[in-house]
Amino acid sequence: MKITLVIAGFALASLIGCSQQQTTTNKPQEPPKPPEKWQGWTKQEQSWWYSTTQGSRLLPESWAKALEKKGSTDKVFGDDNLKSLNYITEHNTSGWPIGFVVDTQSDQSRLSGAKLTYPTMAANGDLEKPWFGLNCSACHTNDMTYQGHTMRLDGAPTLGDFQTMLEEMLDGLKETSTDGAKFDRFATAVLGGSATDAQKTTLRRELGELIAWEANLAAKNDTPLRYGHGRLDAQGHILNKIEMLAVLAKPTAEVGKQVAIATPSDAPASYPFIWDAPIEDVVQYNGIVANSPEYTIRGNVTNIGALGRNIGEVIGVFGQVDTKTPTLIQGYNSTVQISNLIDLERRLITLDPPKWPDWLGKLDDAKLALGKTIYEGGTDSATGRNYHDMALGNCASCHENQKDVKNTEGKYTSITVSFQPLQEGQTDIWLACNTYRFQSDSGWLDGRRVLPLSSERFGATNVSVAKMLKHTVVEAIAGDAGDLAAKAWHDLVGQRYKSNLLRAPPPSRVVYLPGLKDTVANRAKQNQAKECLTQNAAADSFNLHYKARPLDGIWATAPYLHNGSVPTLYDLLLPATVMNESDKPPPAPVQCDRDGADKACTRPDDFSVGSREYDPRLAGFVSTPNLPGTSEFHVYQADGEPVLGNYNNGHYYGVALDDKERWALVEYLKSL
Repeated sequence: MKITLVIAGFALASLIGCSQQQTTTNKPQEPPKPPEKWQGWTKQEQSWWYSTTQGSRLLPESWAKALEKKGSTDKVFGDDNLKSLNYITEHNTSGWPIGFVVDTQSDQSRLSGAKLTYPTMAANGDLEKPWFGLNCSACHTNDMTYQGHTMRLDGAPTLGDFQTMLEEMLDGLKETSTDGAKFDRFATAVLGGSATDAQKTTLRRELGELIAWEANLAAKNDTPLRYGHGRLDAQGHILNKIEMLAVLAKPTAEVGKQVAIATPSDAPASYPFIWDAPIEDVVQYNGIVANSPEYTIRGNVTNIGALGRNIGEVIGVFGQVDTKTPTLIQGYNSTVQISNLIDLERRLITLDPPKWPDWLGKLDDAKLALGKTIYEGGTDSATGRNYHDMALGNCASCHENQKDVKNTEGKYTSITVSFQPLQEGQTDIWLACNTYRFQSDSGWLDGRRVLPLSSERFGATNVSVAKMLKHTVVEAIAGDAGDLAAKAWHDLVGQRYKSNLLRAPPPSRVVYLPGLKDTVANRAKQNQAKECLTQNAAADSFNLHYKARPLDGIWATAPYLHNGSVPTLYDLLLPATVMNESDKPPPAPVQCDRDGADKACTRPDDFSVGSREYDPRLAGFVSTPNLPGTSEFHVYQADGEPVLGNYNNGHYYGVALDDKERWALVEYLKSL
């Protein structure tokens, strides 16, 4: 989602110790006064973006204000705790920090899905009271600091710790239900000091229903892998939520038992930047959602594919859908605020990428010229060196720049992104493979058409959850019964698109998960990887590839690769120590002066994530290991075995550059 690049005055200098990593060859300038518009948005447009509800409903707002952390009287969603989790605590117009919003809905039919989940709240009228949730800006806004100055980056990846926030919420809810003193404080805050015993009993029952739902969802998503700051397995969370809506709301014949297939959300990804999302033909790292078709409704362009993508996001972050009882036109009632989603997408279209500010250090013209030649795969006129080989750069052969696709009216046109098969790119496979692998019982969906007017119907078991997601999104739009219903009914995400694959995977022997010890559990994971990577015939259907997206504003979006496994742009141009996925030997370390002295270099295997202090030299956030207030990213476990989901190998483009060329390419990437 998009937000403005606003210089917010003076912040305290970061606690990170000074090092060569923090210096730049040019002394930073004093930040100028913020312009009226930055990244294309006024302050009013930005404020609206921060506070508009999408239909996300995590828990009643009064509960969010009262909920205490486990073992503490500190508030889970208080400013101090959210700040410690690295969320931006500047308040929006709803009275909450950026991206934390209030949703109020009185239409009982729209709340029917929540009635299934929270029957006591429904009977007590609490579903119609204000609820607390998130919108897109919570996960796609960041502040960057440098030497005491702060810069707002709208549409940039958050560095928040989402996993810990949800864990603290559930732990706090559970302790509130069992600790008498904590419950009394909670009840007084929610009900008032004159609450009756009957009201408190009802509140306990409501608390139990919400805990049961959240505990079920947490169990499905559970993984020993820590996401840390700035990462979330968003696709895993969305797919598990879809299964919850279809299956966990449907009791089996065995009274009290509910069906769930445990599918860990163990493929965390770095939050994507979104200022170019509306102009890409497909979105998500593996391109699972098409951004088309577009319709003009009442004089305004509405992108149906984008709407489908945003509905999936709302479902993943606490929207409710009634899959049990279709409407007359076989749509599903939901809490999704479709009108707001359309308006948010239209606002997003106007968001520009952030531009490198001179106060971080003026860019070097000579480096820019050489870097541009390397990026475009050209020939250096001074040396005659040709950079067409992708080991020497030629980034433009995969990445189309947003600034290069404006039409004569200055408006951005659509970008057809390119894809790389998993074996070719050699990066961590699990985000794409998990989307392919997720299967479930179909619950309420059993026997229903996968898409309107299609002949394919859901069976009872072993159903692709990705198909269940597509189905639920389409029916949620149809269930809104507005202008979009007929269009969505026929056209939404069911459209197929042709993947623009860059190269076919080489027909060679493959080490699917290099570095794993030969254990029973690891052999099972190797088999899962093999099953995924050998589905060549189904690659288009299950998106077994990652996309090469535009790089405008890429300097402001660290860490890098889809799983956030590389801390800076400079490090991305170094080889990894992890072995390649193919049978080729890994590239040898290269000579570089990353830390100020020439030595053999590879990508860091251990670094901190969560610091907002920018490193203009390496182009990323300061990432020295073990920084206070950050989380640690590790490619390897303590025993030397790689952490699945954290591989930092692949994308070996530019690794054959010498260090002068590497710095030149980094300089040019800052200018995009």
